[in-house]
Amino acid sequence: MLPDHTDSGAFLGPAGLLAATALKFRPELRPRGENLVVGQTRIDRALVRGGRVVDLSDFGPALREAVGDGGVTFKPHPYAHSDFGLLSTGISLRKMNLTYENVYALMASKGIRRVVGVSSSVLTEARYFGLETRTLYDSPFDLPERRSDAVPGQHLSIVDEWGDADFWRRILAPLVSVTRPDGQRFRRAPNALRTSLKNFWGYNELTTDYQVAIARPERRPAI
Repeated sequence: MLPDHTDSGAFLGPAGLLAATALKFRPELRPRGENLVVGQTRIDRALVRGGRVVDLSDFGPALREAVGDGGVTFKPHPYAHSDFGLLSTGISLRKMNLTYENVYALMASKGIRRVVGVSSSVLTEARYFGLETRTLYDSPFDLPERRSDAVPGQHLSIVDEWGDADFWRRILAPLVSVTRPDGQRFRRAPNALRTSLKNFWGYNELTTDYQVAIARPERRPAI
């Protein structure tokens, strides 16, 4: 898969475009806390430690150290509206602010300076928005910055080739019998993988839902 790996620098442009979209989506957004703490779903393999599922309450001292004296804006996972253990971390309630705003709009806003979480994928994305990050547990992602830096055992960023039969023929050929390459490719719609998995996690609010709302006067968002 190494020839198909996309270097990390390639994601700066898409993140910039997403940030510009987010600013139009919520131009008046001003988070009250400079530290964005993100929640996760309760069922997540990336949260398993020592045979149990952890949450923010397992990392109270590290979380308090990460946010320092700054305010905390807590964003629950869009598929799990819970405090994800935040209320049991010892952080003063006076410093906490709860928001259900889009996570990309939050990261694009001027108020957020740092993103903190247990092992959320948002922590990997945040740096493309120019933000500091603090991962309290092991990140499930180990991606090389460049193809030339990759070592065995790391993850690779396969952006488009995953949908091509020839891609799978090539990587599976050392393991099982495969049919001959045919060079066939097909044009994939934007967000094809997300759509096939029914898994957007807030990305759809900016890339599809927002566009539909603009096109339908009765659902037109405030701009």
